[in-house]
Amino acid sequence: MLMSCIVQSYAQTFDNQRLSNEIKTNFNSYFGAYLRPFTESFGAANGLMWQIPHKAGAKFNINISTFVTGSLLPDTYKSFDFNTLNKVNFELVNPNDNILPTLTGGQTTNTMRYFITDDNGNRLFDPIKNDYVTVDIDALEGLNLPIQITPAAGAQLGIWTPIHTGLALRYVPNTNIQETGQIGLLGIGVIHDIAGWFKLPLEIKAGFSYQKLDIAINNPIQDNPNPNKFTFNSTSRSFDLTIGKYLWIIKPYLQISRITYSNELLLSGRFTYDFEDFTGVPGPIRDQIKLDFQDPVDIKTNNTMINYGGGLFINLGIFYLQAQYMLGTFTNAGVAFGLKIGF
Repeated sequence: MLMSCIVQSYAQTFDNQRLSNEIKTNFNSYFGAYLRPFTESFGAANGLMWQIPHKAGAKFNINISTFVTGSLLPDTYKSFDFNTLNKVNFELVNPNDNILPTLTGGQTTNTMRYFITDDNGNRLFDPIKNDYVTVDIDALEGLNLPIQITPAAGAQLGIWTPIHTGLALRYVPNTNIQETGQIGLLGIGVIHDIAGWFKLPLEIKAGFSYQKLDIAINNPIQDNPNPNKFTFNSTSRSFDLTIGKYLWIIKPYLQISRITYSNELLLSGRFTYDFEDFTGVPGPIRDQIKLDFQDPVDIKTNNTMINYGGGLFINLGIFYLQAQYMLGTFTNAGVAFGLKIGF
């Protein structure tokens, strides 16, 4: 039996590029499912908190606010079925435990196993270990969040002009964080009160907002001998229609929004994998196999959703509070505290 395995091994050939492509396919498929709560919901709440406080007849005001928003996810985002993933020679050590947690899910003790195969699809066997040659990766545990939520926070500068139009800005210049990475943010909003031209008792506002966030982390895989980088880019656009009315110091409003957003996660760099115990495989075969792959993770998502709901302004002198609650694919909510001048 041992001699038969050795003779068979000598006849096997291995295309390292094929092996690299298979590993990248498996990585992207698994991490795409594991990170789904983040990649599919981040940016969904970017259409919130763009409203600028003003009263009908106000000529000009400036405001600055800080806000916190979040997207509430259904429980279906807690886990995924490993068997439904697009994968190649990728299996679970415990195949009966095929429901794995996502980033926001619970715990797991399962291990994923990639089988090294030759160019004819035969698995490489180690006769001394009496087992196949594999790359084993522990399935990641989730954060086990009690509430499925993707939070975000920021600050906004707003201006309301005499032509019944407001402009809003969210901005963080591209900033180096020591040697760890970089972050940058640009958000622009435009709001026009159509009813302002007709002295109507209601506000009827049409709005558009755009926001782009870029994050980079240098060398997140520190035990890799080669330079590597993690980058995250998120872009969102929102069109909305808002109807509101002041009732003393309170202004309730209704809003419907169409939000389009995209997210991209990329782990770039050159990575290698060294087998800890490869001794049972003949030397010529060991020399053939070099797991060396470039940019192993590249995940892109594009989403469009309709949000509908409402919000509330509470004016407290030069200060104000705002709350907003929107329904749709995700339940999006936010609160803000602001200061206004020239109200």
